[in-house]
Amino acid sequence: MASVNKDNKGWRVRFVDHNGDRKQIRPGKVNKATAEQIGRHCDALVAAKGSSGILHRQTALWLGEIGDNLHGKLANAGLIEPREPVVPEPVVSKRTLGEFLSDHIQHGRTSKGRDAAQQTIANWGTTQRLLMEVFKASKPLDEVTAEDSHQFRVWLDARQIKQKTAGRRGQPMAENAKRKHISNCKLFFNAAKRRGLITGNPFDAQVSGSVVCRDRDYYVLPENTAAILNVAPDAQWRLMIALWRLAGLRKMEVFVPTWDDVLWDQGKLRVRIPK
Repeated sequence: MASVNKDNKGWRVRFVDHNGDRKQIRPGKVNKATAEQIGRHCDALVAAKGSSGILHRQTALWLGEIGDNLHGKLANAGLIEPREPVVPEPVVSKRTLGEFLSDHIQHGRTSKGRDAAQQTIANWGTTQRLLMEVFKASKPLDEVTAEDSHQFRVWLDARQIKQKTAGRRGQPMAENAKRKHISNCKLFFNAAKRRGLITGNPFDAQVSGSVVCRDRDYYVLPENTAAILNVAPDAQWRLMIALWRLAGLRKMEVFVPTWDDVLWDQGKLRVRIPK
């Protein structure tokens, strides 16, 4: 049986282990009742150790609740196995919204893995700038919610154009422009989802398809084209105007053709464009 007594250093628990050796444990600053309780559990541990029997349930529960200091003293006395050190979980640094957007745009890849065109990357950069006006760059990527996407759309609705583009400064952004930015946001977060950084796309419920708007349509008549050609500053401008209006090329496509693309014998012009 374990004995409990007190000296000038405090309480001590003495017992004889399963090998017949006398040992003691100093449990620290405890009262007599606690020291006696420790003594009873030491007896139970010695009995289980000596007979290779099953440890009493109350002692097993007690071992799971005691602190590392007392547990270590029992282990040093040979009554139990030492606790394995607890390895803390590695701290995973969350990817922020700003970091992800910069990385995605710098990588410059489409959802199909192809290199994005320079104009596409420029458009992504504009959407990134707008997102950073609404959200902090330090916002964790996985904490962007569907409500955040809604508030971004509300902000786009209220935003006024700051540039002097086509004399529209101070006017609201065009609906298709807003939808294009939402489409870019969907693209960003779908990329994050594919990379396992988020589980869902917070912009999924936002409308992003373009709409037909004919309010600003104007049919350029042949006489209008002739008048524009007459006031064009040089031959290069006259060529671009002719390619736009008469050949039907899109805005940036006029800078693509070379002389090798002029098929004189067929009366055709080859236009090389990714789209």
